Amino acid sequence: MEQKIYGKVKKSVLIYMPENKIKPVGGPRGYVYNLKSFFEEYKINNVSFLPSETFHKNMMVSAYSGKRGWIKENILKPLRNFICYGMPILKSDRDENIEENKYEQIHFHTTLEMYRRRKSLRKYKGTVILTSHCPMVLHKEIWSMLSTAEKFIFGFVYKKLSRIDEYAFNRADYITFPCVEAEEPYEHSWKNYSEIKHRNALKYRYILTGINKCSVKITKNQFRKKWGIPQDAFVFCYVGRHNDVKGYRRLKVFGKTILERNSDIYFLIAGKEEPLKGIDNSRWIEVGWTDDPHSVIGASDVFILPNKETYFDLILLEVLSLGKPILASYTGGNKYFSSDEGIKLFKSDEDFYKKIQTFLAMPQEELESMGNANERLFDKKFTRELFGENYINLMNNLD
Repeated sequence: MEQKIYGKVKKSVLIYMPENKIKPVGGPRGYVYNLKSFFEEYKINNVSFLPSETFHKNMMVSAYSGKRGWIKENILKPLRNFICYGMPILKSDRDENIEENKYEQIHFHTTLEMYRRRKSLRKYKGTVILTSHCPMVLHKEIWSMLSTAEKFIFGFVYKKLSRIDEYAFNRADYITFPCVEAEEPYEHSWKNYSEIKHRNALKYRYILTGINKCSVKITKNQFRKKWGIPQDAFVFCYVGRHNDVKGYRRLKVFGKTILERNSDIYFLIAGKEEPLKGIDNSRWIEVGWTDDPHSVIGASDVFILPNKETYFDLILLEVLSLGKPILASYTGGNKYFSSDEGIKLFKSDEDFYKKIQTFLAMPQEELESMGNANERLFDKKFTRELFGENYINLMNNLD
């Protein structure tokens, strides 16, 4: 079969991310990874990335990567945070890639990177594109990660964090989101967002994300046997960060109730068990970090995505491609899927339990039908090839 030929990128584009940070993970790095792999496979020229960075920029960041301890948590972590988030408030870094105007378009994937380069961007004459991937506006996300002591000691700087997002959204020539629904976390967490959007309304463009189709490394039966899960058990799955924003705390509350009420239900959980820990129950199985999350998903019957806030979660697209039914919270980018056959959205705790019972009562054929519908939806809208082609068209149609 001949390889399809895609259109050319007409202008020179710099995707502002070091090549060694581009990996098949969640967030902006995974987003760019799918684009980069598309460009390489189909020999799309005129798109560049930043050269790889040294793994650790300084001794402080290197030291922070060690084991937990009082010094790490109370000295190294606050200093690392100040270097990463406080210093850009005080000082702008220069970048020749921007100042020399070698590229006609530069695509940033965090507002922080844009703000760090604000001095160089004064000299840039090309087009600046911004895609902000955060599940809440970045300055609020940073503030939420800081300790009380950090806020007190470095408060004179951190109280200016909102400048990061305000600068980036106002300076960008174009702002992209996957869909309108993905803007919801910004509306919720940024009181000035409606004003910012109104002022910059003509800059907004929407392009659905796409990924490579996923596959499992071991079969459902093999995986269940490995983890001691009966072949006829009903298994719910979650893959992701163990924190509040991703809904993990809420999932634990749901899970504890479901496990108490049912003796033949299991939960398969993947991802680092921090900062939150799992449930002490033999049917709540924490796989931990894994390089094969797709086999975890493949061994389940239904995937749960319980985000409190969400942008447009790549894991949802991975589950679609694996052909599994999904139960997701009615928030942010999840709302885009509100009318799709293989996805059910819940709006409250009561609604969650109601939909759980609906899944448990379904015959296997209906679950398979929902999974097949999700696989068709993926093939229709969310492949890497569609994403790459739409990205080329987007870039070619920007002034």
